Amino acid sequence: MALPGSGKISLSDIAIELGLSTSNISLRNMSASATPSKSQPDAISEFYGYPPDSISLSSSYVVFNQNGGIVSGNNQIIVTSSGAWTSSITYDSGSGWLTVSPSSGNNAQQVTFSVTNYIDYRDATVTFTCGTASAIFSVSQIQV
Repeated sequence: MALPGSGKISLSDIAIELGLSTSNISLRNMSASATPSKSQPDAISEFYGYPPDSISLSSSYVVFNQNGGIVSGNNQIIVTSSGAWTSSITYDSGSGWLTVSPSSGNNAQQVTFSVTNYIDYRDATVTFTCGTASAIFSVSQIQV
């Protein structure tokens, strides 16, 4: 059942749309409920007419050599999102050797990755997040 775009609706109507039980229903119970059949942010966004959060990347990885040159992949990508996004880096080894610029932005933003010189192998994962959506970009640096 889709919720009406106007008029009156009941808490039971909202609970059914969210895939929640209608017994002992209250706003507090609805917001604290576990494992609804539809994710609550998506159902609520759908109810209010907002599209769900989305984010995608024009490429998924880059491999740099020890001097920061590109071995494969792309060090510049476009982040496409339904709104503002942020990024975070998870290092498999070391830290601070990867730069993501800019580290946050909005839809259709170009992002550039760069690394410091290094004579061994290392990896990092960059997670881009827009609301409840996320996308992963992998970065490796190898000695060739």
